[in-house]
Amino acid sequence: MPKDVYQLQVYAPGFKSTVITNITVLPSTLAQLDVILEVGNVTSTVDVSSDSVVLETTSASVSTTIRREIPRAISQPSFTPRVREYFPETLVWQPELITDKRGNAEIKFKFADSLTTWKLYAIGSTVSGELGVVEKELKTFQPFFAELDPPKILTEGDEIALPVTVRNYTDKKQNVAVSMAENNWSKMLNGSLQQIEILPDKSANTIFNFRAITPVKDGKQRVTASARKEADAIEKSVTVRPNGFENVENQSQLFNESAVFKVNFPVNAFPDTKQATLKIYPNLLSHVAESVNGLLKRPYGCGEQTLSSTYPNLLILKANENFKNVDEAILKTAKSYLQEGYKRMLNYQTKEGGYSYWGNDPNVPLTAYALRFLSDAEDLIEVDEKIAERMQEWLLEKQNENGSWQNDEMITAYVVRALSFSEAKDKNLQTALQKGLVFLQNRLKNQTKITF
Repeated sequence: MPKDVYQLQVYAPGFKSTVITNITVLPSTLAQLDVILEVGNVTSTVDVSSDSVVLETTSASVSTTIRREIPRAISQPSFTPRVREYFPETLVWQPELITDKRGNAEIKFKFADSLTTWKLYAIGSTVSGELGVVEKELKTFQPFFAELDPPKILTEGDEIALPVTVRNYTDKKQNVAVSMAENNWSKMLNGSLQQIEILPDKSANTIFNFRAITPVKDGKQRVTASARKEADAIEKSVTVRPNGFENVENQSQLFNESAVFKVNFPVNAFPDTKQATLKIYPNLLSHVAESVNGLLKRPYGCGEQTLSSTYPNLLILKANENFKNVDEAILKTAKSYLQEGYKRMLNYQTKEGGYSYWGNDPNVPLTAYALRFLSDAEDLIEVDEKIAERMQEWLLEKQNENGSWQNDEMITAYVVRALSFSEAKDKNLQTALQKGLVFLQNRLKNQTKITF
């Protein structure tokens, strides 16, 4: 029977009929109804086609069990499978985990529904600086499962022939009913239920054709594979976008008691795609504080990219010193990324002490950039002072006799500014800063315009 809500009428000669409503019929399910019919009144006619049955007309009843028979061709499991729906690419990321005195620690996290091989990589260090590294593999597996990999993004009107693979690693042949659950954003084109036969240690494919009929964000698509004693259900998210161009308009006002915003939607806008969001902030700082999550960035790339992608996280933590109302989750992520960026940048410091793009020859402006980063970060995370000292010493060695760095005004100005943030105001540093400022002053006297 098709998936639907049904009404059932049960009657027998000489008994009052009974009507049962709101009977939900679902694919791959068994339905059982227990029905009791009350005897009819004294004027009812009873037709008897076999031996007579004597009935007390005042209290007699007849009961029976009504079963919906399932066709033998469709396999039905004796249980409902758990839906696999959590598929992260990274299972857990823990920048820091403090152990007890014996080196034991515990971490709890939600395990994924992916059937794959996970790789665990951990680095440990002692108080004295001793390091240890461990790598382990963890395999997740079940002998019977379905694979669903729909497109992450569709456009309204797209028609898709989506393959679903069912793998049978049991030692028995399986007659499998594969069904795709109906939803409100797509329409099945070739039916939602298919029957396949899979030999032991083999797999088989089915194709489900459907059309994306309405826009949706993270719409659910579920497939269930059911055999007699095996079953699996898997669910993935699909986003359907309207077949048109997104039009976004922003308005803002400063007001005391009331304000009026006029919202104009295009006459040809698609149905169910019109949205309006109103946000009211008590002050401008609240507006800025809410927007800082857009600065979150995970460190990546070469030496320069590592610094540039880490700096926004540092600025979030600095901004919180003024705002005091940045979300705790954002602050936690920002500090984690800041620590990760700091560890990455250590890979690009050369043996001479300078900072490089790819670990080769050090670069003067980039070293000044790294030195400024360390100066800004030392109040937020633990920074090794020796790293900054080596960078500073290398920069001082690269200063020319005329006080410049690379005989360039912009580079010299940037290096002088980076060195001025150093807390180690020794004589060599003070002399270098003075020579750099003199060089810049002399250049300014001889030039009417310097482009920055």
